[in-house]
Amino acid sequence: MSWNRVNRNNPCKICGKPDWCCYTDDGAVRCMRVAEAVGWKAIKKHPDGGVTFRPEGEEPYRPQNYSRPKPKPKPTRNDWDQLHQRFVAGLTPAHIAMLSCQLGVTSRALKAMGLGYSESRKAYTFPMYNARGDITGMRLRNQQGKKYAITLSRDGIFACKVSDWSSRLLIAEGPTDCAALLDLRHVNVIGRPSCRGAVMITKEVVDDRDAVIVSDRDGPGLEGSRMLAEQLIGSAKSVKIIMPPEGIKDVRDWIGNGASHEAIENLIQEAEVCTDGEQIQRITSG
Repeated sequence: MSWNRVNRNNPCKICGKPDWCCYTDDGAVRCMRVAEAVGWKAIKKHPDGGVTFRPEGEEPYRPQNYSRPKPKPKPTRNDWDQLHQRFVAGLTPAHIAMLSCQLGVTSRALKAMGLGYSESRKAYTFPMYNARGDITGMRLRNQQGKKYAITLSRDGIFACKVSDWSSRLLIAEGPTDCAALLDLRHVNVIGRPSCRGAVMITKEVVDDRDAVIVSDRDGPGLEGSRMLAEQLIGSAKSVKIIMPPEGIKDVRDWIGNGASHEAIENLIQEAEVCTDGEQIQRITSG
């Protein structure tokens, strides 16, 4: 609401003078001469001079053309365990058969990774864990293969269990590559949420174990494996990197093209133990 200057035809209602003071169309008066007036309520004393009045007895004044911004709702913490149980209960044999066929991995392995189904989102769900085994979020995969996370999710690892691992741990990328390795009887497997994700959680889980990074054979995958290997040196008992042959992108394609448990085990045995960044760069550039 804007202020209007008083004049001879419309003098100040407080002091009666035709100058210096001003008023608004909704009934407020700013008088430059008087601090108190009968029938008027002083609502503001201005540091640069004058007092604003409003008629006494009117409804509490609320400035026009102004509204307080609505506070943003505070995010609530999801009960991930309860949500996971609900999604697992929503998984039907038809759902799992469809995804198993689409990915080329068994329903047994997908169930071991905690597969569920969100009917409202029409998407498959995989839980993500921290190093203690607590669910920290939920990865979704829709019917078209698009991947995203439920709001408030925090990056974690994918796993069929987060305890009682042996001294060696295979580290893949994503839950479906983990499931593919489970199909080949590689029981101690975890998956990262992306080629660069969950580094600190992975480091905590791998602590004092032999780590085998099963890298995707593409630019981002190799770069992510390189960075992870450099982080694990010093905390893991040993670090190795293996990858599919030329022309094969990831573990699922590798296994789909005939890779066996024995072939991958032989590759692990033959792989160099990573000791420094220069060596890691050489290993991942091939």
